[in-house]
Amino acid sequence: MIKLKPITDEAFAQADDFIFHLSDDQLKQWLIDYRKIQYNMGTAVIHELKGFIKPKQADIWLRFFAAIVTCFDSYEVDIPLIKKDEIDRGVKSWRARFDKPEIQHFSGIDCMLHFSEQESQPRLVYYIADKFVNNKYLCEIFDIDERAYLMSTIICHSFIINDTIKKYLPKTKLYLDSRGMVVAKDFVETKNKMYKNVDEMRRILESLEINMPQLHKDFNGLSISYDDYLEKAKAHSMKIQAHLYTMAQLETKMSLGLDETQTKSFKEITDLSTQMIDKAMKAINDMKSLKESLSAFDKNIEDCMANVDKYMGKADNKLPDPEKGLEEYVKLDNIYQTELKKYTTLKNNLPILTTELEKVSKLLTGIMN
Repeated sequence: MIKLKPITDEAFAQADDFIFHLSDDQLKQWLIDYRKIQYNMGTAVIHELKGFIKPKQADIWLRFFAAIVTCFDSYEVDIPLIKKDEIDRGVKSWRARFDKPEIQHFSGIDCMLHFSEQESQPRLVYYIADKFVNNKYLCEIFDIDERAYLMSTIICHSFIINDTIKKYLPKTKLYLDSRGMVVAKDFVETKNKMYKNVDEMRRILESLEINMPQLHKDFNGLSISYDDYLEKAKAHSMKIQAHLYTMAQLETKMSLGLDETQTKSFKEITDLSTQMIDKAMKAINDMKSLKESLSAFDKNIEDCMANVDKYMGKADNKLPDPEKGLEEYVKLDNIYQTELKKYTTLKNNLPILTTELEKVSKLLTGIMN
């Protein structure tokens, strides 16, 4: 799949400033002119505008769309008429994206952010979302469902245009590196390796987007079980301390006359209780450590993305280096695997700890009675 150079925040800002300062008549003329060039897409736009009850909502929808189309003009690609069946397929494909199992845990906005990344237009969703965040008036005329509808339909139609542009981008015939022009064989090998690394980067990221939220959810469930265990361990600790204190007080007043078997049994219970309390304290520290590292994972993602942007040439227009970019994703995945291993250990240890606590508590109850 051809990767576009994404539309920048600056480009969105310039187009937005131009379109949102058009008068109502100028905006209507824009749609008339656009429909002359892209009749089917223009007709689809008119159909979407009819879906809004409030005229001002339709006006805002059209201004968003016009601003995005203006940004697409920067690709300088003379695309042919987009056919109606191509639009229908694009709409159907857009709806089908939301049915994929790997995004079922995503929120609506996260789904659209994910799709925009896939389409090489990561700033598209942010452009629309930021307008609502920074413009109180827009939030007043659109409720939450109307905002979601606006964003979804505009992005859907933007993707149709985006996909069409990809088909008509000029093909790059030369590939340059420090040696100058690379011969065809070297280019193919380099390109294949590059795409392989990029595919692996995408696989890791998509896997983490599913696995990390699940690990957070599983950890929260495990925390409840550990809280219950630790409360029981605390109760047992207080119980045995009280029993030891009582026995010490009695011993100062009279000999308890414990025989060898009783003394041995009591020592065993005391030792088991001490070991159980030590393990409980370790479990507390391990749970705390895992909670802190899971909370820090967002920062790990942020650092990873910053480095990947650098290696993929977004920061300084250098040729992308997917190999180093992949290394960053592998580091991130290793962090996840480490956290998963900690969680698995804690999960597997809990039944053992619970059994040991039940055993020593039962023994303590027996000698107290």
